[in-house]
Amino acid sequence: MTESIERATDVIQSVSLSWYNIHVMTKPHKPLISFTKTIRTPKEILRNVSGEVKAGQLLAIMGSSGAGKTTLLNVLTARNLSRMTVKGVVLINGQA
Repeated sequence: MTESIERATDVIQSVSLSWYNIHVMTKPHKPLISFTKTIRTPKEILRNVSGEVKAGQLLAIMGSSGAGKTTLLNVLTARNLSRMTVKGVVLINGQA
């Protein structure tokens, strides 16, 4: 049992996460009911965001309200991306 815990710890300590040129835009959507012809353009949320974190490091993502902190975390964890267009590279241990 102790041996498997030690192996798991070794694996966790070797993890690195890096992201390069992350660019996120909202997808344009049509209003359900429209009395006027409004064209909704995509909104840029993140532009060319890059970073790297290695095992044992503490990472703080700071910014004002609406700066894109949650969006960055969603991109890094591949969650809630259905209404966004995401470009860029996210690597775990140097692999996509």
